[in-house]
Amino acid sequence: MTQLDAIAIDKTGTLTRGMPQVTSVFSLTPLDSQTWEAIVAIESRSEHPLARAIVACKPSRSVDIAVEDYQYTAGMGVSATVGNQRYLIGNELYIRSSGIAIDHEFVAKAAEYQQKGQTVVWVADGRSVLALFAIADPVKDNAVEAVQKLNAQGIEIHLLSGDNEQVVAVVAKQLGISRYKGQMLPAEKMAYLRSLQQKNKRLGMAGDGINDAPALSQADVSFAMSTGTDVAIETADVTLLHGDISKISYCLSAAKITMNVIRQNLFWAFFYNIIAIPLAAGVFYPIWHISLNPMIAGIAMSLSSVTVVSNSLRLRLLIK
Repeated sequence: MTQLDAIAIDKTGTLTRGMPQVTSVFSLTPLDSQTWEAIVAIESRSEHPLARAIVACKPSRSVDIAVEDYQYTAGMGVSATVGNQRYLIGNELYIRSSGIAIDHEFVAKAAEYQQKGQTVVWVADGRSVLALFAIADPVKDNAVEAVQKLNAQGIEIHLLSGDNEQVVAVVAKQLGISRYKGQMLPAEKMAYLRSLQQKNKRLGMAGDGINDAPALSQADVSFAMSTGTDVAIETADVTLLHGDISKISYCLSAAKITMNVIRQNLFWAFFYNIIAIPLAAGVFYPIWHISLNPMIAGIAMSLSSVTVVSNSLRLRLLIK
């Protein structure tokens, strides 16, 4: 951790609050209650923050609907059958790759939302797009400060996200991050980290979701938000309580200070032993007639231990 020179950070739930809210729903024709119930029933089975936002946006919802053949595609979306109808919910790439026709009105509206930094979730049946959900997830209050602290420590920051490139660009600009990449699948994040490591980068990774787990396992040091998924927490080396992204710089500082104290203690122990052991063995007696009796040797040994322990206790004052 003391040798990190770059860190990759996920967007949703890591740099943003992870409590997204639906700000707008766009459809060419109003969604009927049956379609609404199907969408909510499908999304209620997901742990993704965007799915929770969609479930929360419909007060009169029913989740006691049979959802069959539920399929999750990492970094893309989900599909499931409700009744006799197949639904797909995810990003634009997921909808396009499924061969579903997209009206230009939806494309234009999605671009409008993304220019505002809002994530767009697409909903389609087996034939056409039904609706767009615009979802806003503001950056955390201390995210700018966290980025500034990492920059001050000389850490190179990379913002990686599965979200739309334009949305990621808006967030990156807000936070002052110059290196960013959007529309990344979990495997692509891992490959991106591997490419940086091949350039001899000592790399960290911070994330909170299932999609971040492969990248977290690839990094030299990984950080997970305690507010994230169990998979991310189990994969990471460090769990940041309360999802506080600013604690990354704290961890790096604490690690460097701790290593400095360890080196000081090792130096003192080595210096003490290289002098005291020969002195206690009588090596210097024939030349200078210097020796240690057992009582003085015991006191000296105790003082050596007290010195090392006292130096270590300084960590409570140094690490803040």
